[in-house]
Amino acid sequence: MDIFSICKSNCEVRVNPSERLVLESGCTNCAAGDRLTYVWTLTPDSLTESVQQLDWTRTTTGSSTYSLGIKSGTFQARLQWSEGAETYTARVDVSRAGVTGFSEFVFTTNSPPTAGTCQISPQEGRELTDLFSIQCSGFQDPDTPLTYEFSYLTGGENIASFSTTDQDDFVSLGTSPEPSLEGQPLPAGLESRNYAVSVRVTARDSLGAETAVTLRVIVMKIAEDDFSDTVNELILGDQSKISESASTGDIQTVVSLATSVGTALNAHSAAGQTADSKRDRETV
Repeated sequence: MDIFSICKSNCEVRVNPSERLVLESGCTNCAAGDRLTYVWTLTPDSLTESVQQLDWTRTTTGSSTYSLGIKSGTFQARLQWSEGAETYTARVDVSRAGVTGFSEFVFTTNSPPTAGTCQISPQEGRELTDLFSIQCSGFQDPDTPLTYEFSYLTGGENIASFSTTDQDDFVSLGTSPEPSLEGQPLPAGLESRNYAVSVRVTARDSLGAETAVTLRVIVMKIAEDDFSDTVNELILGDQSKISESASTGDIQTVVSLATSVGTALNAHSAAGQTADSKRDRETV
């Protein structure tokens, strides 16, 4: 039997552990009606004398179909303790009425960036009023350039209308080629969480592997009487912060401001909507 295997998804020079890997097998000298059986195995080069016992619950296909789909994050856990990338051999053994054949597909995983350190200041402030700055350093990876995504979690994102990442409902403030974010207002944390807001910095290399650092900051609510005026200063009129940023082409600031204001407006609306807050949300 003439068996081959190819990569169908996540097929860069090195496999991104943060994405799903899909391999497919085929037979060039089999008939359309042939009944074939498949057995996939996975062997890492670091353990060449034994077959890696892949947790097949981490696949979308199991080990006995023509394709092999491995969920994102399966290799990432192993990279946390290994030094550098790992090379694997995925082998598929195919049989048909006593006749057998096999194919091997060798791939190397991409190591995520080495985690750096991050600081946020001030450590405590008021929603949409005080401006927070994030400074990071020390993220390293040979697959440059690195990009940095900044996101936050107040705990009340289920009431927000803005798109979030698929990781724990963190709301993205945008990405930057620089490991810093300056002058960023944030929405308040939940009272039930002592107004704590989690801020995450995710560093990604050019192949998509990522490492995240999470910070904690206290963001208090402002008085309802002051809320509408604060929002207006940020988003309404030619002199507003968002208008100034748009006029200079600073789209990153426009997006991050709109995101933070939108989350705050939804939180205040859930607590008790006013005509002003409804109007402001429609503006955003």
